[in-house]
Amino acid sequence: MLDEMVAAVENANLVGCAVGLLPEGQDAEFSYRGECTPGGAAISEHVLWEAASLSKPVVALLAAELAGKDPEILQGPLTTDLSSFGADQDGRWPSVRLHHLLTHSAGLPNWRVSGEPLGFESDPGTPGYSGEGFELALRELSSLSGLNATLLLERHLEALAMRSSTFLPTESGSHTLAIGHDDDAKPRTKTFPTSPRASGSLHTTVPDFMRFLRAVARPAEVGRPSLREGVHRTAQRETEVIPGFGRTLGWAFAHGQHGDVLSQHGDNPGFKHIAAVRPATGEALLVLTNDDRGQGLYRALCKDFLDVDVW
Repeated sequence: MLDEMVAAVENANLVGCAVGLLPEGQDAEFSYRGECTPGGAAISEHVLWEAASLSKPVVALLAAELAGKDPEILQGPLTTDLSSFGADQDGRWPSVRLHHLLTHSAGLPNWRVSGEPLGFESDPGTPGYSGEGFELALRELSSLSGLNATLLLERHLEALAMRSSTFLPTESGSHTLAIGHDDDAKPRTKTFPTSPRASGSLHTTVPDFMRFLRAVARPAEVGRPSLREGVHRTAQRETEVIPGFGRTLGWAFAHGQHGDVLSQHGDNPGFKHIAAVRPATGEALLVLTNDDRGQGLYRALCKDFLDVDVW
C-alpha cells in the first residue's frame, strides 16, 4: 500500500508532501517528497509543519482526559469570564457547554468579524464548524486547570511524546520549517503566532503527529490510564449531522464498512492536510502538503486506504 501512495504523491507534482501510514497490525511507514521551499531543504522527518486545524483533535484529547477526572467538565456551565473573550450579551450563553465547543455545535461562527463581539449564528446545539469555539474551549480548559494555556499545552504534548511539537513556534527554532505555497507554487509569507491557539497554531513533525494518531487508533497501547480513557472518549459519536456522519470530541466521523473513520482536515493558506484514524482496525493516515493544490491528493489517499470521502 505504501508503494501505491508513493506513486500517487509523485504524480501529484506538489511542492512538498509527507505521508504517514499505519496499516492494520503493523508499525508506521513514511514517505517524504519535495522541498520546504523551491531549491531549499528537502521534506524529511525533521521538518516542522504548520498543522493548521489538525491542532483541534489534539486539544480535544486534553479536554477528554480532564473529563475522566470530572465528567461535569464537558456538560457543566462554562467557568470562563465570557466578557474577557469578547462575547456579546446574548441570553443563550449560559446554555453553552464545553461539549458544544469541542463538537462544533455551539452555534458560533467559524470566526467573528474583526473588532466585533462574538455572537451566535444559530442556537447552541446546532452543528456549525467554529474555530472560535475551540479558542473558547482552550480558555475554559486553562480556567479549569489553573494553568496558563502555554504551560497546559506543553504538558499535554509531553504526555503524548510529541517532544518536537509546539503551539508557539519561533523563527529561531531548531527545526527546518515547511513553507506554504500558493496554486502557482510560489512561497507564501510565513507568520508566527504570538499566543497558543487551539484552532490552529500547533507545529509538528510527521513522526510526532503519527504518535498521536497511533494513540487514537490503538488506545490499548497508551500507558497512562487517564490518557487511554480520554482517547476512548474522543472516538465516541457525540452528534450526528446526517445519518452516518457527525462529530466526536475533536473529530468528524464517517461510518464505514470496517468501522467509523475519524478525520480532521488542515486548511491554512499554503497548507492542505488530512489526518484520519479507524480505531476498529488500528489504522491511521496522515498527509501533509505545503501546497494549496494538496487537497486532491489527500482525498484520493483517504479513499484508497480507508475507503471514505473526506472534506
